[in-house]
Amino acid sequence: MPKTPIIINGATGRIGTCIAAYFAGHDQFDLVAKLDSQHDLTEELTKHNPTIAIDFTQPNCVYQNCLTIIENGAHPIIGTTGLTAQQIHELLLLLVSLDKKSYMI
Repeated sequence: MPKTPIIINGATGRIGTCIAAYFAGHDQFDLVAKLDSQHDLTEELTKHNPTIAIDFTQPNCVYQNCLTIIENGAHPIIGTTGLTAQQIHELLLLLVSLDKKSYMI
């Protein structure tokens, strides 16, 4: 069975480093990119075409990162805090309109 390609945005931070280490040797997931603030998220999503993009970045950019992930066809997993209730609502509406499976916790 082929591995599911994923990227981790914020992979050099404290939590991102732990997540990257977990997925590095996983038998069901292929960690195709570990991104930090020096990377262009849109460019990396286009280049690697992941099924899943995990975001552990900063509150000031999490909303735009999530939009970028969704608009580029990946399923977002967002661990970054800072989204407002209105932003979460907008993201959920976008995901539903695109028929994307998602979870917001």
